[in-house]
Amino acid sequence: MPTKLTSKIIESLEPNSGICWDATVPGLGVRSGRNRKTFFYSGRVRGKRSKLKIKIGVYAEPHPEGHVWTLKRARIEAGTIKGMLANGINPNAKADATELSGPTLREGLELHLDSMQRKKRARRSIETMRGDVEKHFRDWLDRPLAELTAIELGAIHDRVVATTKPRAGSVNPPGHALAKRLVINIGSIWKSLNRKHAGALGGWNPAEGVQTHSLAPREARLGAKAESDMSWPLWYERVLGLSGCRRDIQLLALFSGIRAEGLRNLRWEDIDEAAGCFSVRVVKGDRPYSVPLCKTIRDIFASRRKENPALALFDGYTGDEGWVFPTRTRSKPFAVVPLAEPKEWRIINDERVQWLPGLHPLRRTYASVAAEAGVDEFTIKILMNHQIAGVTGKHYTQLENLERFAKAQATIETALWTRLTHKKKSQKLKAM
Repeated sequence: MPTKLTSKIIESLEPNSGICWDATVPGLGVRSGRNRKTFFYSGRVRGKRSKLKIKIGVYAEPHPEGHVWTLKRARIEAGTIKGMLANGINPNAKADATELSGPTLREGLELHLDSMQRKKRARRSIETMRGDVEKHFRDWLDRPLAELTAIELGAIHDRVVATTKPRAGSVNPPGHALAKRLVINIGSIWKSLNRKHAGALGGWNPAEGVQTHSLAPREARLGAKAESDMSWPLWYERVLGLSGCRRDIQLLALFSGIRAEGLRNLRWEDIDEAAGCFSVRVVKGDRPYSVPLCKTIRDIFASRRKENPALALFDGYTGDEGWVFPTRTRSKPFAVVPLAEPKEWRIINDERVQWLPGLHPLRRTYASVAAEAGVDEFTIKILMNHQIAGVTGKHYTQLENLERFAKAQATIETALWTRLTHKKKSQKLKAM
C-alpha cells in the first residue's frame, strides 16, 4: 500500500525489504537493496499496455552533475518522466543500448552555427550560443549527443538556476533566462544534427522533456514616476554627469532608437551631412539602414568631433582613429576600438550607489514616445529597422526619400525633450 514517503521512512527501510511506493506522487517508488535505496518511476508509455520502470537515482548519493538525490528531487524527476511517458517518449530507449555512438555535441554545435551563418543570423546570437554551450556543456562536447537524456539536461538546467547570481535590473529570477536558453539551444542543435544524419539520434528530442520557467518580458523604459531610477529627469541628470563618450552614446541611443552594436560601431564616414542622414552598418539581420539627422543628433556628433581629437588614449595614439565613440583595448598590442557596450553604470554619490539602464531600454523608450507622438507604425518600423511583414516589405521595398521620415524624427525629438526637461531647447545641451 502506498505511503507518504519521508526521508526518515526511507532511511528506516530494512536492506532487501523490497519496494515502498509513494502516496504523494503515484508511480514513484524506492527499492531497498542490500547496500542502497534506489528511486524509480513506474508508468506506461502512451498506447502501451505494459508498465516501464525508469531508474531515477540512488538516495543520498551524488549525481554526475553535482547534486545529491533527495526525496524532493526524485519527486520532481518523477513528474518529468510522467510527462515524457504521456507524450509517447520512453526514457529507457537510450539506456537499453549497450554502446551509444554517433555525432557529438561539438559536431552538432558547429553544424548549427554554420546554419545560423548561412541564414545571416546576428553575429551576437551566434557568439552567445557558442559561448553558452561550450561553457555549460564542456563535459559533453566530445560525447555523442544521443547520450544526453532529458533527465541529465534537466539537471544542468537546475544547476544553472541554482548557481547563477542575481543581476541588477533583471526582470526574471537569477538563472531562469539562461537555463531556458540552454535548453532551447540544445533542442535546436539536436534537430540540426538529427536532420543531417537522417534520424540517427532517435525519435525524441531531450529538450522536449525539460520543463523550463516562464519568463517575464523585458519592458524597462524611461517613465514619469519621479521616485523611480527610470524617471525622465533623474535619468537625464545622471547622463549629464557622465564622461563625454558615455554621455553622448546614451543620448544618441534615446534620440535615434539604434541598437547598442550599431551605436558602438559608428564611424565618421557613416555620417552624410549633405544627405541629412547617417548609416548604421552593424545591425541585426545584416540589413544596414539610414537614420535621418535631427538637431539633437547633429549636436551630439558636433560634441564628439570637438572632444575626440583631444583624447590621449595611450602612448602612440591620440584622437579616435575614425570611431565616433572610441576607447582603448586593455591588452597589447594596444588599439583604439569602439566603446564597450554599457550594461549599467554606477555613480558613487554621498555613499549612495546610483545606476543607469543599458541602451536597449532607451530603444524601447524611443518607440513608445514615437507612438505617443502620433507617428504611424510603418514609419516607426523604418526608423528602427524592424522588418516589414510580407514579401513586398521584405524583398521589394527600398526607400530612398527620407523627407517623410526626417519629419517624423523631428516630431519624436520634440516629444523626447518635452519629457526630459521644460527648459528651452537652446539650453538643453549646454552641459555637453
